[in-house]
Amino acid sequence: MFGHFEIENFNMNPHFVCKHGIKSKDLFNKSPLIMSGHFHTREEREYKKGKIVYLGNPYQMDFGDTKQTKGIYILNLSDSEYKFIKNDVSPTHEKMSLSELVAHGDIDDTIKNQIRNNIVRFVVDRHIAPDEIEQLLRLLSSYKPLTLTTDYNINFDKFGLEEGENDLSGISITSAIEEFVNLLDVDNKQKIIQYTTDLYNKCK
Repeated sequence: MFGHFEIENFNMNPHFVCKHGIKSKDLFNKSPLIMSGHFHTREEREYKKGKIVYLGNPYQMDFGDTKQTKGIYILNLSDSEYKFIKNDVSPTHEKMSLSELVAHGDIDDTIKNQIRNNIVRFVVDRHIAPDEIEQLLRLLSSYKPLTLTTDYNINFDKFGLEEGENDLSGISITSAIEEFVNLLDVDNKQKIIQYTTDLYNKCK
């Protein structure tokens, strides 16, 4: 059975699990093999009554898909056997930080291959002189990424509310969104967090 299902307890994205929707046992009353689109995260689960396969998107669409293996499935209609074929052709979204680069110790073939023909976001997360970062970015660009953008994660410090200031240094944007919404006096906080995080992942 194929569908565009919202199945309970499956990963909507790397940050959120679906807490509502169709129950797996109800689908198995219809078919022992369920293949679904909708969620971008590829996931396979086997149960006593059958299998559920979220196909995921066939290529990385944004930085929310970073480090996720994408590809296509081929289904044999005669015996319901299927296989996954990894997409090693499309560009991937690669995040790297200055701290990680320093810890790695050198721009070797691993780093060059991570950059070449891919969509790269470089995060400046430690203090560095402006001329040094400019020189480093020129070097990274020489390895021919499709695009290279730079984020500065230094002094991502505080936001103020009437109750006081909250220090968010060193935590991710998605964590900051969640913490900020949880401090607000609003209903449906989880839906607001999910919606805002999805918007952020699409825009970044």
